[in-house]
Amino acid sequence: AILAMNLADMIVKNCPRFRLTMNTKLFSNGLVKTLPKHIRNPQGRKFHTMQDDGNPAKVERISKTLLLIQQWAGGVGHHWKQAYEDLKLKNCQFPVPHKD
Repeated sequence: AILAMNLADMIVKNCPRFRLTMNTKLFSNGLVKTLPKHIRNPQGRKFHTMQDDGNPAKVERISKTLLLIQQWAGGVGHHWKQAYEDLKLKNCQFPVPHKD
């Protein structure tokens, strides 16, 4: 899953026309649904950090997913912006973006 997300991110960064393909509600919602429910909809629950899961591979996948949603909301299209806004409204916690 991490390799597929890295590939999609590289294509988005290097092929601007591909952004039209990526900007679909089906794709943005599909990626959001890969997040565990306690991450994507923490309302009404005690906040869990990603480290609470204890599995480093799972933490890396969740972190990468959230970072991509956050990055793509700023430039890929309105479906990604909507997905990001929806997660923020539900008090989803996003990791601090890395400096490239």
